[in-house]
Amino acid sequence: MYNEQIKNAFITKYTKSTQTKTLLLHIFDRTMAVEEKYGVDFYAMNVEQAQEAFNCVSGIKVSGASTILMILKAYVRWCAANGYHVSKAVQELRIDVYDKLRESYVASPRHLLYTLNAAFPNPEDNEIEYVYRSFLWLGFIGLQVCEAILITPEDINFKELTLTCPIIKPKEPPETPRIFAIYPEAVPDLRKAVELKEFKESRGKDGVKKPRASGNEILRGKESKRTLEEAIEATFRPTISRAFKAALDKYEKTGTTIPAELSLKITYKHVYLSGIFYRTYERERIGFPIRFDEIVLGERRNAKESSFSRNYTERKLLNILIRNMEQDY
Repeated sequence: MYNEQIKNAFITKYTKSTQTKTLLLHIFDRTMAVEEKYGVDFYAMNVEQAQEAFNCVSGIKVSGASTILMILKAYVRWCAANGYHVSKAVQELRIDVYDKLRESYVASPRHLLYTLNAAFPNPEDNEIEYVYRSFLWLGFIGLQVCEAILITPEDINFKELTLTCPIIKPKEPPETPRIFAIYPEAVPDLRKAVELKEFKESRGKDGVKKPRASGNEILRGKESKRTLEEAIEATFRPTISRAFKAALDKYEKTGTTIPAELSLKITYKHVYLSGIFYRTYERERIGFPIRFDEIVLGERRNAKESSFSRNYTERKLLNILIRNMEQDY
């Protein structure tokens, strides 16, 4: 951290919570690059410098950016109270996530297809890429990761273009399974993920074939000792991230401007939310009311309990999740 002694003193005074201390350390680690660039602590920056530092640490969620801004304002107030000469720049900072949203979200199925084609341009030469592409399609269609890893060919109806989501936590009386629409743009990738028995790789003159993991799930990858859930974290996410980074590097190396319609900083969560917002917008256009409560209730059916969720009653947690989704939309 820049001016580590000052910031550690502020953190000690600000909170006793280990979780909050971790957040503050993350914030100040991210602002450090800009502080070192200009040789000035955040509390003394001018508006342009402070906005640059804030943009480095703020994410793409409005609620998260608001929390970070509140903490930075508290830091500047603390510095002023302790005799440091502070600027008023923090009062003029803007929460502007548009550019980050453009880089991290997709607007439609066609937009996602365009992005996948940039990151995985030749899946026929490395067939496991059909599975990576299908992984992201399942997110856009509306499945959480814990649901996506359970999808089998029996859950997909290519004739009706529908997908039936498994119920992970059965209840009494039994709930009706949720059914999602499959976008036509997703069909080629999903068909390949269903049909492939092994993966072709373009290595050597004739290429090689890699056996596929046992099971019936459409997202299973190469034969491995890992469970599918472990493979998602250890292989899928890093590989997808590297593919998008490689696509970005191609533009940077050639000096070509990245097309405005190309989003190459997406994750499964971003694609998942993109799908929710796309369907919400389409419903809104034809006169249906916005019902994020229905979406959040559907999510909570199969959601895993987290340390965050344990701190709230179910009703309060639902209200928080609904409000956050409304802000992001």
